[in-house]
Amino acid sequence: LVKELDEKLRFTEGIAEAIVDQRDTRQIDHTMTDLIRERVYMLIQGYEDTNDADRLRSDLAFKSVVNRGENDLDLGSQSTLCRLENSVDRRDIKRLMDYSIENWLNSFEETPSEITLDVDPTDDPTHGHQQMALFHGYYGQVMYSPLIISANGTIIMAVLRPGSRHGTAKIISILKYLINRIRARFPTVSLRFRADAAFGSGKVLDYLESVPNLTYAVGLIANSRLKKANESLLKRAVDEYTTTEQKQRLFQLIEYQANPWSKSRYVIAKAEALSGATNQRFIVTNAASPSTDLYDDFYVYRAQDSENEIKELKLGFFADRLSCHRFVANQFRLLLSLFAYQLSRYFKKILVDSRLATASIDTLRFKLFKLAVRIKQTARRLWFNFCSTFPLQDLFISTHKKILLLKV
Repeated sequence: LVKELDEKLRFTEGIAEAIVDQRDTRQIDHTMTDLIRERVYMLIQGYEDTNDADRLRSDLAFKSVVNRGENDLDLGSQSTLCRLENSVDRRDIKRLMDYSIENWLNSFEETPSEITLDVDPTDDPTHGHQQMALFHGYYGQVMYSPLIISANGTIIMAVLRPGSRHGTAKIISILKYLINRIRARFPTVSLRFRADAAFGSGKVLDYLESVPNLTYAVGLIANSRLKKANESLLKRAVDEYTTTEQKQRLFQLIEYQANPWSKSRYVIAKAEALSGATNQRFIVTNAASPSTDLYDDFYVYRAQDSENEIKELKLGFFADRLSCHRFVANQFRLLLSLFAYQLSRYFKKILVDSRLATASIDTLRFKLFKLAVRIKQTARRLWFNFCSTFPLQDLFISTHKKILLLKV
């Protein structure tokens, strides 16, 4: 199913075209498209490491996705895929980033009125002698510090950074690059930006305010000044909880200027009281008419649109399996996980209104991708004989038909 959709979209073919193949064409057994397809499909199927290729390269089902039969050449081995990962340079990485963004922009069937950008740093523990794997004081480990950018709930950029970098490192230059690409395609689109407290610096906020038609909501660290300004609201929440014995969530709008900021800004303050505990949260915004509804109607959806997607990228597509020595090779590995994630997201669009419409990649693997079949090769084709009691055969067949009828 994934291969059928991939060929319709020319997705892995586009990835391969972004990489300059410097191999001697007279010595090539595996095309760049075949190698990319093999590696991306391995990630989708749950095989996180190139070592798995040594077992899978002669598997007839895997060989079939690059149109090879039982007696044809086996797929790329572990050493072949390792050479691929280490052959990519920074210019290839830039073209791959461009491809990811352009592919996402092309996915819009009509001009969007609004695009929401979510930015999150994440940790990627390292366990060897990888270049630029450094100790990070906050996480307390040797790691890389990838920056993940989502748009409307889909991850479109994954930038690898050295392990000791602050969350905001490179963020302004990356946002300039991304926003310029978006505005070149959709000049009038409204942009909305969400991020956690790591991005509440004056420089980042000044840049966001310089972008026309962009509204942001950025978390702030609850320091002593903010807590003091919110003290009366928190007391009121505690008093109302004591009276009603029901959870209380109260909001207020305050004007605040941190010491490094160039000016004061509006901050939405939350005070929450429940059984034996209190909680305070603060977000800064440049909304023209800031309202406390901005917290519940916009900011809290970061968990659904960004944080859960990062978990899927890391746990489902092994984005934290960066085992190469070279930093650029690990950036390429991170992008391969991103592309596997994106191809699976395109696949889930085919499943709209089905029982698996919101399924995780783990569920898709065990329900639709990793199935027991009998494979028989004849002179002209491969036959895949499914079990007659396969419980999702109707969904499998209807999904296949949708992919065949897809117009791109």
